[in-house]
Amino acid sequence: MTTSIFISYSRKDRPIADFIAAELRNRGAEVFIDYQALTAGENFIGRLGIEIESRDYFVLLISPNSVISKWVQSETAWALKCEKMIIPILLEPATMTSFFFLVGIEQIDLRHWYLDGNVTEEIEKLSQSLGLPKKPTQNNETPPEALVEVKDLEQNQVEELRDEVPVFARSNISDLFLTAVDIADQDPEKAVYIYQQVVTVDSDFMQGKALEFINREAVRLKPLRIEKMLAQANEAVNNGRWSKAKRIGEDMLSLDENLSSAINIIKLCKENVEYEQVYNQAETAVSTGRWAGASLILNYLEDVCPSYGDPVNLRQKIGAYHYEKVENAFDAGEFDKFLSILTQIKESVPTYDIPDELMQKIGAYYSEEAEDAFDAGEFDKPLSILIQVKEIVPTYNIPDELIQKIGAYYSEKAKDALDAGEFTKSLSILNQINTALPPYNTINLTKAVLNKYKANHEKQPNPALS
Repeated sequence: MTTSIFISYSRKDRPIADFIAAELRNRGAEVFIDYQALTAGENFIGRLGIEIESRDYFVLLISPNSVISKWVQSETAWALKCEKMIIPILLEPATMTSFFFLVGIEQIDLRHWYLDGNVTEEIEKLSQSLGLPKKPTQNNETPPEALVEVKDLEQNQVEELRDEVPVFARSNISDLFLTAVDIADQDPEKAVYIYQQVVTVDSDFMQGKALEFINREAVRLKPLRIEKMLAQANEAVNNGRWSKAKRIGEDMLSLDENLSSAINIIKLCKENVEYEQVYNQAETAVSTGRWAGASLILNYLEDVCPSYGDPVNLRQKIGAYHYEKVENAFDAGEFDKFLSILTQIKESVPTYDIPDELMQKIGAYYSEEAEDAFDAGEFDKPLSILIQVKEIVPTYNIPDELIQKIGAYYSEKAKDALDAGEFTKSLSILNQINTALPPYNTINLTKAVLNKYKANHEKQPNPALS
């Protein structure tokens, strides 16, 4: 089934509207843009209402031009009344007062159209939002000729009509008004928006009582609107969408200039918004498998802006990638390789929790290595191996039998060094035992070394007195 789309735009943004329409048609969509499809003598207003009702999606182009367009506002109000899925596309930064009900909806950002024209990634994102293929399936660089051929309406006629406040039909004002009443408690933002369109189109609706009713509704719905906007702002903050959260906070202040929650959100966002693009680059690095680059970017961000955090848990994704490599290397018997990868995880993702099952396997393997070295008489190896185990797998419990066996051997080595008066060597061995085998009791022996060292030191003559 073909996806059908209505594009609402300001005539001043026509070039990009045409571009978007062509890109979507290239992916198989049926796209309606007024001047391309209307014919001379046609009921212009009625046709627009019918087209909005019949389309699957309503694509709204947001710019300083469209937010003040009465026509775009009325088209949007009708789309809301028809419960259409609205996809907002940001062309240029604009005050969202006219479209405040969209403040919590994720926007497609096409601002690069006016910067460098590089909007390929954003068009692909838009296509996916509309259920279309990411890449074009056809090759039409311009809108299809068939639609252009039936364009009998002169562009200046369309522009004149667009300068008027559109009314789909006077009978529909009542329908719009009652739609707002129905949805007010569930979606106060949309309701207030539709109310505003009703009085814009007909300020004398209900003999002027509509305005009085709507003003009272605005007061009643204000707490609901603030509550909903606060939830949206907090969600944006939790996801690291600081620009979006800041915008919502500013809209909250437009309702209550002393709202502390909005003030706090804006303050937090101002501290972090300048690093939003940095974090976005880390997201891109993770999504494209550039793990080392992602780690470097996150480390930089942590240094320069520690309050930013890691909203979408990129470090966990990096850790999960490295963990899979660790497990594969371990299962393949590439023990030196997996130790190197584990070190990378600890350095780049210190907060990542490697699954305990793998950690226990690693601990068991190295404990066995230490025991084999001990039994083979390679007494210089076991302690260094077990120290490595405690560093890599701090949660692993070395078998008690092995602890006692190796601990007893090295305790004897410490005693021998003590008896030979090698106090530093004795303490060094005891320190290794305590590091590798913390359950092993060396307290008495350590006390003996320290006492003997102290007694021996006191017997030494003081060169300053001789």
